[in-house]
Amino acid sequence: MTIASGVHQSARLSLDDLQSERSYSARVYGTSKLCNILFTRELARPAPELTANCFHPGVVRTGFRVPFRAGRDG
Repeated sequence: MTIASGVHQSARLSLDDLQSERSYSARVYGTSKLCNILFTRELARPAPELTANCFHPGVVRTGFRVPFRAGRDG
């Protein structure tokens, strides 16, 4: 079971910079989810009798993308 995300659709996989050492942005998260999907597909390929699944868990309001503000709870 591998966790993915819909943001993989905007991902760009650069085989010359797999560690994102030359360029890092929020798009790297999407690229990591794209890699999860590609990994899951490859995992299932040589053994069709096994099941390999990849899923998007849905949208969760975590506040992860909200910048931290001093004095704010949570």
